Amino acid sequence: MGLSSTEKKLKRNKQIIKELKQGVFHKEIVSHFGITRQTVWEISREAGIRRKLTQKELLKRDAQIINSIKQGIVCQKIADLFGLSKYTIKRISTKSGVKLRPNPSRFSGRNEKIIKELKKGRRQIDIAIQLGVSKNVVWNIAKKAGLSKKKLTVL
Repeated sequence: MGLSSTEKKLKRNKQIIKELKQGVFHKEIVSHFGITRQTVWEISREAGIRRKLTQKELLKRDAQIINSIKQGIVCQKIADLFGLSKYTIKRISTKSGVKLRPNPSRFSGRNEKIIKELKKGRRQIDIAIQLGVSKNVVWNIAKKAGLSKKKLTVL
């Protein structure tokens, strides 16, 4: 006969605790076991596993993150490397006054396509709908490219 649900949960929790003690990031445990970060946090807390870094460790980690930002590594990649969320990386960069590099793959070719379509005379709203961006995004790109409303043909 198979294990009861309680026994399965206990077995899973023991595996999670083992991985936590080995230093596996919460994010990896979440994806491996298909559970939430909150669940991992609760299991680690119940097991008495300290996740918080000392002040010295935090300063060292933050310095490494800032160095990665200065090297031009994109936010999500840094977050993955350190097992943190991209919002934590953004908070660290803001606190240190170092600007993050925008993710080039996210906007690759988009701005050029918007400018090309505007020059063809397409309406901003039509371009926005086609590319899944707001009309304001299209307008801001047009403005940065030096295209005023007078230069744009409205159909």
